[in-house]
Amino acid sequence: MKGIAILLVILVHFDQNWTAPYNILQKVSAIGARAPQFFFVISAFLTWRSIEKNGIDKSFYLNRIKRLLPTYYIALVLAMLLPTVTIGEYSIGNIVAHFLLLHGLNPYWINTILGVAWYIGDLVLFYAICPLLKKAINNLLSSLIGFVITTGLSVLALVIYNRFGTEVMGNLEMFFTTFFFIHQLPVLMMGVVLYYIIEKTRAGEVKIFRALVFLGAAIIIVLVIFLVLHLNKKILASSFIAGLLFAWIFLLSHSMRWALSIKLFTPLAFLGKHSYGIYLFHYTIITCLVLIPHAESNVLLWLLFYFLVIAISSIVSIAEEKMERCYLLKSGKENHERI
Repeated sequence: MKGIAILLVILVHFDQNWTAPYNILQKVSAIGARAPQFFFVISAFLTWRSIEKNGIDKSFYLNRIKRLLPTYYIALVLAMLLPTVTIGEYSIGNIVAHFLLLHGLNPYWINTILGVAWYIGDLVLFYAICPLLKKAINNLLSSLIGFVITTGLSVLALVIYNRFGTEVMGNLEMFFTTFFFIHQLPVLMMGVVLYYIIEKTRAGEVKIFRALVFLGAAIIIVLVIFLVLHLNKKILASSFIAGLLFAWIFLLSHSMRWALSIKLFTPLAFLGKHSYGIYLFHYTIITCLVLIPHAESNVLLWLLFYFLVIAISSIVSIAEEKMERCYLLKSGKENHERI
C-alpha cells in the first residue's frame, strides 16, 4: 500500500509542476495530496508497536534519528545546491530549523526548501510527545479517547482560524488547514488505535471482519456528514477524512496480507520499501525535469516524464541507502529498518 501512496504523492506534485493533459489525470492526481496521511497512519502504528515492545528510552530516539536523518540531510543539501528548484525563499534561521528538525513549528518554514518537508516536521513533533501520550494511552479504550480528544483539538483550531485568522493570516491557509501538526494528530492517533485493534484481532478478542465493518460504518457516517454539510476546511480538515479512509485501507490490507504477497504486487512492494527516500528526493527531481522544454499537451511525453521521475527517484533512493549501509558496515554498526 505504501507503493501506491508514493505513486500518488509523485503524481500530485508532478501535476502541480506540469499540468496533466486530461482532466481525469488531474482528478486522480488530487488524491495524492492526501496520501501522506497514509504514511502518518503507518508510522504511528509502527512507532506504537515499538513503544509497546521496547518502551521509550534513549534508544527509541537514537533509532529514529538513524532512520530519518541521513536520507533527509542528503535530500536537504541536494535541494539547496539547486536554488532554481527550491520552494520559496529561505533564511539562515529556516535552514538551521530544517537541520534541527524544528521547521514544523514555523508556518513560514514548514514546507520550504524540500517542498515536502512538512511531513518530516510533523512526524518529529509526534515522536517528541510520545512519552506524554504513552502515560495516558495503554489500551484500545484510552487510544480511542485520545483520538476523540485530538479530533476535538483539530476542529477547535480550524474553527478559530476560520473565525479570526483568515484575514490576518490568509497567505498561510495551507498551514492552518492542512500542515498544522494539530490537524495531523488525529491521523497519527488513528495509527495508535489500529495497533490495539490489530493486537486484539491477533489475540482472538475481536474478529477482523467485525473491526472492518465498525470502522467502515464510522467512516461512512463521518463522510456523509462531511459532504452534506460541506465541512471541508470549515470544521473538519481534509487530512482527517483521508486519515480515516487510509486507516480502514490499512486494516483491510493487514487482513489480506496473503493476497498482497503475490508477484503481481512486487513492483509496488519495491516502491513501498524505498518510499521514504523516494518521497524526499522526488520533488527536487520533478522541478529539475520540468525545466526541460516540452509540449504541454503531449500525453505520451507527460506520462514518460512521470515514470522517469519515479525511476530516477528510486535509483537515487537506492543509491543513498547503499551508501548508508556501507558506512554502517564499515563503522561496525547494525543495519536498521526504514520507516
